[in-house]
Amino acid sequence: MVLAESFRAKNPVQAHPGDKIYISILRATREDLRSGVSDVCPVFGGNRSAAPDPTHACPGFEMAMGVLLGVVYGVVESLPSGAIG
Repeated sequence: MVLAESFRAKNPVQAHPGDKIYISILRATREDLRSGVSDVCPVFGGNRSAAPDPTHACPGFEMAMGVLLGVVYGVVESLPSGAIG
């Protein structure tokens, strides 16, 4: 058995080998936004350029952000003129 702290909570929870642990990325990012943190790295498993890099940080972070930016640009470009702002 391992004691693990629940996300930003004071009460530890018991985790046993083989237990499934679910992490709510939505809740984590909302808590960050409420605290004034606008970093998107938690969505990608952490900041891979940090030293040491998180174990599950996505090596395709920059490529994924480029794809998302391209999709947003394509959607905005396809709107009729004057539709935004």
